[in-house]
Amino acid sequence: MDRRKVYLFFKAFVGGRLSMRRLRLAAAIVLCLLFAGTTAILVARFEKLRGEQTVFEKLAGEVEEVRTREYSFTDHETRLKSTAEAKQILPEYNLLYQENTDLAGWVKIEGTRINYPVMSTPEEPEFYLHRDFYRQESYSGTPFIGQDYQAENLILMLFGHHMRNGTMFSDLMKYRDNSFWDNHRTIQFDTLYEKRKYEIFAVGYAPSASEAEQYMRFYSFTGSSGYQEYIQLLKEEALYETGIWPERAPLLLLITCSYQETDGRFFVAGCLKEE
Repeated sequence: MDRRKVYLFFKAFVGGRLSMRRLRLAAAIVLCLLFAGTTAILVARFEKLRGEQTVFEKLAGEVEEVRTREYSFTDHETRLKSTAEAKQILPEYNLLYQENTDLAGWVKIEGTRINYPVMSTPEEPEFYLHRDFYRQESYSGTPFIGQDYQAENLILMLFGHHMRNGTMFSDLMKYRDNSFWDNHRTIQFDTLYEKRKYEIFAVGYAPSASEAEQYMRFYSFTGSSGYQEYIQLLKEEALYETGIWPERAPLLLLITCSYQETDGRFFVAGCLKEE
C-alpha cells in the first residue's frame, strides 16, 4: 500500500472517530437539556400542587376555627348576619358561602387528608374539575356534586381527583384494606344547613363503561323506585362485606379515579347515621 493511501485511510479513520465523539457529545447535551427541562416542569407542577393544597388547608383552618369557638359576629359578619339567619347557614360556612355561592357543603374523613369544600354547579356539573374554590384554573380542582343538588336527594355523588401527591380524594384508596375501614367508618359531610355523618357500608370499583347496564344503573339512579336494588348493586361491587345494610336514605358516594383500568373509578358509599 502506497503512502498516500495509508494517509487517506488514517485520516478517514480518525475523522470518523472524531465525528462519533461529536455525535455522542451532542446526544449527551440533548439528553441533559431534556432532563433539565422535564425536571423543571415537574418541580413547577409540584410547587403549584403544593400551593393549591395550601389554599384548601387555609380554608379548612378557617372552618375549624369557627367550629371550635363560641361564634360571635365581627363588623363585617354583622352585615351578612341577616342573610345567614334567613337561610340558616351554619356559622362556619357563612363567610365561605359569601365568597362563592357555589359552595354546597364540606366533606371530611378522619385519618385521611380529605377535608375539603364541596361545590355544586347543576348547569355545568364538572365546572370545578380543574378549578379551585375561587374559580381559578387548578390541576387538583375542587370536589363537586355530580348532579343537580338538593339536600333531600336520595343519593349524592361527590367526585374528586386521585392526585398522585396524596391530596384530594386519593386517600379513598386506603379503603381497599378492610382494616382501614374498620378504624375509619365515618364520613362527615355537612350541607350548608346541617351537620351530617355517614356510616360507610360498601367500598369497591365502580362498573366500567364496558359494563353498559351496570354502568348506567350505578351512575343514573335518581328516583325512589329501585332504591333497595341500587344498594344491592353497591354490595355486589364491594370488595368486602361490612355487615351494614342501609335502612334509609340518603346515601353518600365519594368517587375518584382508580387507575386499575382506563377510566376506572373507585367508590366509598355511606348511609346517613342516626344521631
